[in-house]
Amino acid sequence: MRSTTLSLVGHELSAFRRSGALFVAVLFGGILVVVGAVLGASLNTRVDAGAGVNYEGADLVVRSSTGAGAGIGGSDADPTAAGGGTGMSPEDVRSIAALDGVASADGLTRARAALWAGGDVTPTVIESLPADNFRWQRLTDGHYPQTGTEVALSTETMAGADLSLGDEVTMGTDESGTGQFTVVGVIDTRGALDYTDTDYAVVTPELAQAFAGTDGVNEVRVALAPGADLRAVTDGINAAVPGNWPESTASLEKSTRTLYDTGLSILSFTVNGFALITAVVALTVVGTVTWASLPGRRRQLALMRLIGASRGQVMAVLVLEVAVIALAAGLLAIPLGIGASYLALPLLGTVPGVPAIPWSDLTVPVATLVGVPVVAVLGAVLAVAGPAFAAGRVPPADAVRRSGGTGRSRPRAVTARLVAVPVLAVLVTVAARVAGTGTTAVVALAFVLALVLAVPALCWAGAGLAARITGDRHPLAEIGAAEIRSFPGRTAATGMAVVVASLVMAVSWVGLSSLSAIADARSSDDPGPGIMVGAYSGGAALDPVVLEALTQVDGVAATVPVDMAQVRLTGEPSAGAASTAASSQNETRMIADMVAGDAADYAAITGGRFPLDASDPDTVYLPATDQAPFRDGSTVTLTGPAGDRAVTVRYVADLPVPGLIAPAATADVGIVATTPAVWVAVDGEADRGDVLDAVRTVATIGGDLPVTGTIVTDAKIDAMVTSARLIATAMLVVAVVIAVIGAVVTLTASLRDRAGEFAVLRLLGMEGAQLRHLVGAETIAVGVVSVLVGLAAGVLMGGVAASVIAGTLGVGTQIAVPVVALLIMGVVTVVGLRAAVTGPVDRISLVAPADALRDANLGGNQ
Repeated sequence: MRSTTLSLVGHELSAFRRSGALFVAVLFGGILVVVGAVLGASLNTRVDAGAGVNYEGADLVVRSSTGAGAGIGGSDADPTAAGGGTGMSPEDVRSIAALDGVASADGLTRARAALWAGGDVTPTVIESLPADNFRWQRLTDGHYPQTGTEVALSTETMAGADLSLGDEVTMGTDESGTGQFTVVGVIDTRGALDYTDTDYAVVTPELAQAFAGTDGVNEVRVALAPGADLRAVTDGINAAVPGNWPESTASLEKSTRTLYDTGLSILSFTVNGFALITAVVALTVVGTVTWASLPGRRRQLALMRLIGASRGQVMAVLVLEVAVIALAAGLLAIPLGIGASYLALPLLGTVPGVPAIPWSDLTVPVATLVGVPVVAVLGAVLAVAGPAFAAGRVPPADAVRRSGGTGRSRPRAVTARLVAVPVLAVLVTVAARVAGTGTTAVVALAFVLALVLAVPALCWAGAGLAARITGDRHPLAEIGAAEIRSFPGRTAATGMAVVVASLVMAVSWVGLSSLSAIADARSSDDPGPGIMVGAYSGGAALDPVVLEALTQVDGVAATVPVDMAQVRLTGEPSAGAASTAASSQNETRMIADMVAGDAADYAAITGGRFPLDASDPDTVYLPATDQAPFRDGSTVTLTGPAGDRAVTVRYVADLPVPGLIAPAATADVGIVATTPAVWVAVDGEADRGDVLDAVRTVATIGGDLPVTGTIVTDAKIDAMVTSARLIATAMLVVAVVIAVIGAVVTLTASLRDRAGEFAVLRLLGMEGAQLRHLVGAETIAVGVVSVLVGLAAGVLMGGVAASVIAGTLGVGTQIAVPVVALLIMGVVTVVGLRAAVTGPVDRISLVAPADALRDANLGGNQ
């Protein structure tokens, strides 16, 4: 009996069109799952390998409290990175080297400067070379700089600026000046993550110190002797060179991994999430194609029952058929998925925050990939469980009569199914606003399941409405509506995968677009600057040339210099003031850096978002806090070199500066303000990304100044959303292709089941062209309804996701629906579905009526 079952499975597999569709669906889904697993493993390997490359040979890194020792790569440099100062002297380095437990120590100087090359200006990390035992860089061509007019650049910098050995480049800052340098060497950074997103140059120690504005080194590499106690050596360094920061290279590597792991986790979640969604669409196709094939196989299955096959054997035939297809597709998906990963690997380097990965670093997670065919088989078996159970219930008596299908003229509980969808839609919308994420997810899942169950009822009700509208005026439309109304389950099976694919596509696009809109809305409500160059504290005064250059940037609408002054206030403490050395029961003294300016200027540059329209010269404004140092509304004394002045304290909610006081007040007491920062407003018609790039260029030339603000945050979110949308679109296009394939095969199977009907219509005088028009119109109707249902549900779920995100962030909900993109996707899906069924429709329309009637009566394998 086992051999009989296997032979029947082999016979069923010979239905090449159905088997091919199932194979392709599982194959595509499996390929994307493999790609997600391989790329995720490769990214993790890249981070692990590149996190500590630039600390090779060192166990400890001691960074100076002054100079540029903290600034490494990236667009948001440490504000203290170019602070200048004395750094660490050669005597300091020798003191560290002489400590117990230290095997060797050597200093280097790091700085940041602007590099003019290839017509572009870019921030560049400048370094001097450490000693040989700490040297992690590799020289691929030329030699290291030997004079102050020579420079060695990284391979990436050379390629990006199209430079060659012997070319001249310009480097410099406003503080150090600029100069011409000859490229004498090419440096391999060996994939060090700290240098992934920036240009890199090696110069002589004297030149690096000039760029850093320091007289000594600002970083010391330390190698420990075997068995040395790290903590004891750290304590010794703190005692020998106090005021500097020793850190273990292990902790630095961990920090780098953590920094990249956050972004990579989001990317891996996106890739794997959409790969799994595509796999779900593929399994939906498996179930719907198998279900749709049952009417044509009903007589054959009944014959199997007549000759002694049990229900279990009939079910086993269908299950084994799908399992064999899924196993073969899952096994083939592994090598094809690895090949696709090789092709996709270079594209990952274009995603913001993701390091470039060479092909040699591709990592194949064997254990994970072994599970792909296993999961494919289990998923396919689960998908076909319902159709297999239905097949096992085929009565043997059906073998003695011709089957016209197993469709039900009226689905069960039509009203309940149709009512459940809008009710759950309302519930999920309400839950997104008032309930937690878990409750919302449960209601959303219930909504999706209700929608799937309601599709046959929607088809039945929609066909009935169409029949009443057309009446007797359009016979072809009436015939098509009658067919759908007679077999709503088969129609629903045809478009089910399209519904699911359209739903997830709409959810993705609406959710991502809404996330970007929420970020924009949050920024538009932020009282702070769109862009700020410099820092409130810890930075030197901005050069007037920098301030002038910022006003000349295309797209900059206005600038407001931020004058900072250190003020001393003395007055009556508030009831909630913390007990400190600077306060007592009768008096609190506060020394802090505050903005010496007029609130009207900041209100104007933020478009009225600043919490004050104007400021009183006799009032000092402080950010509202639970630990207010003074009583609100009380009079305090402002003290300066020229005397005292009374001012009134007022606390302001959401004040985006550390404090605000009138310039006249500080001038009265002799306090001198400096300008370490400037607020920049961007023209609403300008491209924010272009303006931000231009401002960053000015900031780099002006001394590697930090650039912050809401537009900086928005740019990061926009880059993330753009990358996620591209990944989602690429993967979900595959899901749409799978859905179309499933719909075509399902429709083809239904066309074969209707061969007798078509033969009768032809015998009654219907022309082949009319038959093609009839079937084509039905196909378009099924495609349009499927896409509309999927898009409507997807827009609703995307809006729910946006509402949940907004609630988590504590901002207003912003729902952005990319109507044009969704319409294009829907039209392409319907057109693709119609074009794909052209061949089967043409073949049926060209068959002679008598032959079609004979084939319909004989039945056959599908």
